[in-house]
Amino acid sequence: MKLLRNEKHRGYTPILDELLDPENQLHDILPGWRKTMEKYHHQALEVGKAVGRILALALDLNASFFDGPEMLGEAIATLRLLHYEGQTSDPSKGLYGAGSHTDFGFITLLATDSVSGLQIAYFIEPSHDCLVECLPTCKSDSNPPKFPPILCAGYLSQRYNDTHLDLNVYKKQQV
Repeated sequence: MKLLRNEKHRGYTPILDELLDPENQLHDILPGWRKTMEKYHHQALEVGKAVGRILALALDLNASFFDGPEMLGEAIATLRLLHYEGQTSDPSKGLYGAGSHTDFGFITLLATDSVSGLQIAYFIEPSHDCLVECLPTCKSDSNPPKFPPILCAGYLSQRYNDTHLDLNVYKKQQV
């Protein structure tokens, strides 16, 4: 597969091939762009926290159940500005897009408007030190948890390993 790369467009690249430097990802293309995006990021996190409180109440938990530092208090939040050209992904034609999938974090917020193909995705997941376990209101003596507790870092690693290629093969190719 031919890869398109230059200073303005990274194109499709194999896994682990890009070095993502946060300082190099958000340019001040327009005056105030960075400040606007940082404000949006902060406000989206507040919306995510509010959604977490609503979910807690719906699950018969204390409204602040998800507010602790290990969950939403020190959440890992990622803001992505996406543009899809309104076409179905077809790699044989060089069209790459996200197909049906499941997000594996805690909350994903999507913002769209009337312009086809534009989307803002905001992914919120707990800190890697968060213990992911069955909620107190979802278990009982007659209904024990189906899965053992696991740290978020372990869960994410497991999900990644279950759905992606063996990274050792890639590392061997690089040597």
